[in-house]
Amino acid sequence: MTAGAPLPRILVLTFTPIDREPRALKQIRYFMDRAEVTTAGFGPAPVDGVPHIQLDPSPPARGMMRVPGRYGALLALRAYRLFDGVKPRNVSARARLVGGDWDVVIAHDVATLAVAREIAPRAGILVDLHEYAPRQGEASRLWQMLIAPYFRWICRTQVTQAAGVTTVGQGIVDEYRRRFGFDSTLVVNATPFQPLAPGPVGTPIRLVHSGIPAAPRKLEVMIDAVKATTTPVTLDLYLIKDGSEYYPSLVERGGDVPRITIEDGPPMLRSENARLSGWVYVDVRGRDLRSAVHDMQAA
Repeated sequence: MTAGAPLPRILVLTFTPIDREPRALKQIRYFMDRAEVTTAGFGPAPVDGVPHIQLDPSPPARGMMRVPGRYGALLALRAYRLFDGVKPRNVSARARLVGGDWDVVIAHDVATLAVAREIAPRAGILVDLHEYAPRQGEASRLWQMLIAPYFRWICRTQVTQAAGVTTVGQGIVDEYRRRFGFDSTLVVNATPFQPLAPGPVGTPIRLVHSGIPAAPRKLEVMIDAVKATTTPVTLDLYLIKDGSEYYPSLVERGGDVPRITIEDGPPMLRSENARLSGWVYVDVRGRDLRSAVHDMQAA
């Protein structure tokens, strides 16, 4: 970038609580000193000082679409363009975002693409795919029937037109290329690289996992393995409490085992000198720091 040139304008767009999206948070922090960044997603602003457009996670349907079953019928009929046009989240987000002035939109997952395309950023859209979208909900038969074909259509018609695509694993990179013909750049979910040498393994061996408690990830396998082994190991699970039935099932499965702990995890874990650490963000806007610290200590 030449001296004096205006900074590029970037919109980071999610249809999730953006303050709990580790990939989005990393992107925001990376670009906030290199561009004019705006965020858009559910919930409050994820990073202090970065402009945020809060989207409605549950906007009401309008007109005839208030009749139960209409959205499912559109999906069953493969009327995907019409579905994108009337889907309440798209309608609500479109009203807040279309007409904004951005050079690039970073669109998280396929569900945001219809709105990102209508924003029409000058330099195009970067799609960040957190999963292999056509199979991410395959545990549900209804999802397989209605949503999977819709996601495949988005991959064929919209992801292929993006300026760039990133995703999380080499196997997913390969499968997107094989099934849909587009290349994606591998950006792993990992802390920044540090040139450290492995140290000696102590006893017990400590196993740590953090993330969302998603049933397809089969986290119970780790719990069962620790329960079954005679090797001295411990397992610490840091999971974001998402209100699903799967989370309490994991607590019930491993809660009576002293070697297993299940904790409510922060939205992002990182490593400091190869040691696990959590980041907790406290909003003290409108407060003096002394009284805020006093109230937290008394809580």
